[in-house]
Amino acid sequence: MQTNRSTFSILFYINTSKTKKSGKCPILGRISIDGENTAFSTGLEILPSNWDASSGKVVSKSSESLIVNRQIENHKMEVEKHYRNMLENKGFVTAEMLKNALRGIGTHQNTVMQEFSNFLEEKEKGIGIKNAENTYIQYCKGYQHFKNFLKEKL
Repeated sequence: MQTNRSTFSILFYINTSKTKKSGKCPILGRISIDGENTAFSTGLEILPSNWDASSGKVVSKSSESLIVNRQIENHKMEVEKHYRNMLENKGFVTAEMLKNALRGIGTHQNTVMQEFSNFLEEKEKGIGIKNAENTYIQYCKGYQHFKNFLKEKL
């Protein structure tokens, strides 16, 4: 699969417009790919006086700052890993696709049979509560018929 080169960068910054009562500001990440940007929350907070905008890291040497810097580095490595995987598997990546991959949205799609199996598990748990045992048995028969149909046709 041919892959297209793209510009890719990650920037971490603080959102001073969302300052908490404690004086801390949330740390956000911005993914830029081919001029398209999208922001994501890291779930981290820091005092604005401890933030270095040019390096995108915390400058103080407290233990909390070291932990925050380590977590920022972990976020960066995770974004880069997802970027490489998506580029390798799909051949292209957009900022929104990468953000969704970080959140776990759209990265794993179940097959029809997996969904049917999950449906059966839910129905089995509901025996005697929402539905009768005989209903569950009928669903299982339907699952087997569908499975056999797929084997014959595909």
